[in-house]
Amino acid sequence: MIYLFLFFLELSILYYLSRRVIKVVYKLFYKLTRRETCSKYLFSIVFLPGTFIHEISHLLAAILLLVPVEKFGFLPRLVGYNTSKKNSRNRGDFVLGNVVIAKIDPVRRFLIGIAPLILGLGLIFILIYSTSMIRIIDARWRYIFLGFLIFQIANSMFSSRKDLNWLFILFILLLLLVFLLTFLRINLFATISNFKLNQNYLELLKKANIFLFVPIFMDLVVLILVGWLIGYL
Repeated sequence: MIYLFLFFLELSILYYLSRRVIKVVYKLFYKLTRRETCSKYLFSIVFLPGTFIHEISHLLAAILLLVPVEKFGFLPRLVGYNTSKKNSRNRGDFVLGNVVIAKIDPVRRFLIGIAPLILGLGLIFILIYSTSMIRIIDARWRYIFLGFLIFQIANSMFSSRKDLNWLFILFILLLLLVFLLTFLRINLFATISNFKLNQNYLELLKKANIFLFVPIFMDLVVLILVGWLIGYL
């Protein structure tokens, strides 16, 4: 199960890098404009495609799970951001659009919360896998467009803390389920250890690990370049 471990490790790295990318890009815009309003508009334009995909994922998941949607928006905004050096430790947070849903059970709330991650990963794998089959446009522009889409999706697919506020409750429920199975003398871990992945799924997991290196590499490049620009300015 080393491939599964690598997959979640890469996801964790990508999550950290995406948060860093969002912050340094906004910081670059603020350095260039020295105005928070202008920085918000520039940031909104740059990340608009990724934000739209993120919020559409929540919306589609809510519709599929028969959850009423009370409000939908995909225009990014900043909450509590302070550019003062004295308060540099309290930078606030980014809100990249929002989908407000009715109060529901923790399971469906959690599924709606992770919908952008599931759809985002699927789109990244499809884009990378199918890019060699697209012959409509020049290869150079094809790869530039592909890179832009992957960058947008990878840095917008992770759920916010608000999206995952039911994760702790779901974890408690799963923990209670494990205790119940143990009480009933059902060896869950033995069942899992005896489960063997189909070879096709194993190959898919290997490719997923390779494909995830693409957005990780792109985020690292962006962090280095933008960090250099901020230091230069």
